[in-house]
Amino acid sequence: MHKLFLYFILLLSIVSSSCSNGKPMEEVSSSVEAKEVLQLVGQTSLNLKGEKHPTVKRKQNTSELLAGTWVHEEDSLAVIEITDTTFSFVYQVHVADKYRLHIADELTQFINPDTRAKYLVLSNQADTLYDELNGIDKHTLSLTWFPTMRAHVYKRVSH
Repeated sequence: MHKLFLYFILLLSIVSSSCSNGKPMEEVSSSVEAKEVLQLVGQTSLNLKGEKHPTVKRKQNTSELLAGTWVHEEDSLAVIEITDTTFSFVYQVHVADKYRLHIADELTQFINPDTRAKYLVLSNQADTLYDELNGIDKHTLSLTWFPTMRAHVYKRVSH
């Protein structure tokens, strides 16, 4: 562990000196290409075992996490199928309703605009539905339907 710490300090000093060449930090950004710095960091980045690994992990966005088929925790015949742009309710293997999906950061008709959350706005020619995204991970999806405020929990069955 001590070696890794020293290696990290050495890496920082190499990046710092190769970037600044003795110039004040305000001048560094114009004198160094970001690509060169990323190359240097990527070439020397090691994990705790000393193995090379990618330095940047891409975080999945909400629509990527939502995409898939989800089964209701209490009613296994109730399924939702979600893509980037559609949200379909399926009951007993028949598509009951299909909606256009929009993910919003606020839902002012129901919630104070200062509340930080994600909302699903589902719309088709006949109706618009609103849900709060309570939580989502690779296996579980929790939604609260507005205005009834009823919570629903779903388990993922496929991507």
